[in-house]
Amino acid sequence: MSEAETESDSGDAPPEGLAGGDRASALRVVAIAGLLLLLAGAGGLLLKPGDGSLDPQDFLSEVFAGIDEPLSGDLTAVEARRLPTGERLARFAAPTPEGAGVTELTIVEFPTARGATVLKEQLSGLSFESGKESSGSGRGRPGGDRGGSWGSWGVKKERAFKLQEKGTLSWNGFDADFVRLLHKRSSTSAGGDRAGGADAQAGEEEEAPAHETIRVNLSTGGRCLVAYLRFEEGYESSADDARGVLSGIRPIE
Repeated sequence: MSEAETESDSGDAPPEGLAGGDRASALRVVAIAGLLLLLAGAGGLLLKPGDGSLDPQDFLSEVFAGIDEPLSGDLTAVEARRLPTGERLARFAAPTPEGAGVTELTIVEFPTARGATVLKEQLSGLSFESGKESSGSGRGRPGGDRGGSWGSWGVKKERAFKLQEKGTLSWNGFDADFVRLLHKRSSTSAGGDRAGGADAQAGEEEEAPAHETIRVNLSTGGRCLVAYLRFEEGYESSADDARGVLSGIRPIE
């Protein structure tokens, strides 16, 4: 979004060409972004007192002019939290999924000082040759792609994705940059001993159902905000799907 990117580039972004710490910072942004996408598909963050929990309405009223809940797809804000690295996020989900279409929406506010870097890594810098993103620097998926707990925290994994589309969509008077990604996972089928004492079977890679996500730049009001929409497995999403959900979120002008 031109207005958002102008704000992000107004002096908060680190200058180009620096080595060492700046490259490490950029890698950290990519790692955190991977974690946030996993949170969007986690189905529940299992928040506990003192772990960074926030009141969703307090956070959302601070960064947007208003939200007309429920959003398209019967999405309502169910939880919010602050990450140790400074990001704040709110997750929307439907009480009862309506079937094909959007299943979750996560709004993430990144620290303004990293705004330009985040927008490049998450949106404008993606190309159709992009291939993999990490799920976090040493941090694994929080209980898998659906539900569960934080039991696998500390396990580093990678997910393959393919850029399907990038462009801009109309969002309440703004032209918002977006990308649409196809995520493919592989599941390992680990065979056991067959009846009669046969040799144990080696794990084999099997194709798991793919799903799409859409990222949208909602940065307004001097804040770096990115929306992550996750869609049902096998559903081919579109910019219109994202526009329909986000139309109920009014930006600060």
